[in-house]
Amino acid sequence: MYKIINMGLREVKMELEKLDKDKLINLIVDLYKNNKSAKEFFDFYVQPNDLELFKKYRDKVFEAFYPKRGFGYKLKDGKQAISD
Repeated sequence: MYKIINMGLREVKMELEKLDKDKLINLIVDLYKNNKSAKEFFDFYVQPNDLELFKKYRDKVFEAFYPKRGFGYKLKDGKQAISD
């Protein structure tokens, strides 16, 4: 049985420092492929476009409170867009 270990930033940093460049690149590529928020982060890191990112999340917040269909609002979706 596997035990989940919660590591802090210090431990993660120490483990990453042990990796050589190729392994680190492969780890980042896997993260990019498998995690949507990591993909957005790296896309923004490589090509920062503040206006496009602002518009994307502004539209998500607007849609949460003023949906195109129906009358209800989704407070959870609006809060999530703001925190993202």
